[in-house]
Amino acid sequence: MVTLKQLEALHWVVKLGGFAAAAHKLHTTQSAVSKRVQELEGQLGTPLFDRTLRSARLTERGEQVFATAAAMLAQADALLRDGATPAPRRIRIGVTEVTAMTWLPRFVTTVYEFHPNVKIDPDVNTAVALRDKLLADEIDLMIAADGFRDERFKTTLVGHLRMQWMCKPGLLPHGNKPLRVQALQGQRILTQGPQSGTGVLYDEWFQTHGLKTSEVMVSNSLLAAQGLTLVTCPDSPRH
Repeated sequence: MVTLKQLEALHWVVKLGGFAAAAHKLHTTQSAVSKRVQELEGQLGTPLFDRTLRSARLTERGEQVFATAAAMLAQADALLRDGATPAPRRIRIGVTEVTAMTWLPRFVTTVYEFHPNVKIDPDVNTAVALRDKLLADEIDLMIAADGFRDERFKTTLVGHLRMQWMCKPGLLPHGNKPLRVQALQGQRILTQGPQSGTGVLYDEWFQTHGLKTSEVMVSNSLLAAQGLTLVTCPDSPRH
């Protein structure tokens, strides 16, 4: 079934002269625009662009489909201008566990308050998995740690998050006093791995401070990490 998203992608690739410009206009990735056009070509059973040329030039059939797409998009815009009730806007947001456990509920509540016609579908996963889904056009945007930048995406800073270390009560003899970085030396460190944006930041932080740990345990789940922090290991007093 041909969708307005596919026709919209074709329309803006032609109007703006390329897939990158169309992606910027539609606030998505170039690969997502390319995928929509390829899906349209597959459903119509014919190529719409002459791919032997460097520029995005339409085939004869592509010219016909482009004209139809322009007319259908104009009709859709006319419906909205005439005051017809718009269909709910579905936004697929990929978030990491940190976001899901902190400000995501407040964010969703605020969006619904000001935009009641918007429907948010959250996808909680690791930064690597969310990146792959964004490239595959399975989500519309992702929220992850700044350490997980990708030049293929347009990025915007949305806030700051302060992280803290935790340990089992009584493990360190310093009470509530601030600790120096060196206090972590020789301790068993439980952190997130390279699949996580925060895990990438932790690794960079270790290297910046020259911190060498005797053992690192990796868990991409913060809830699991909290539980493991309290586990008593019989072979070692470190946790």
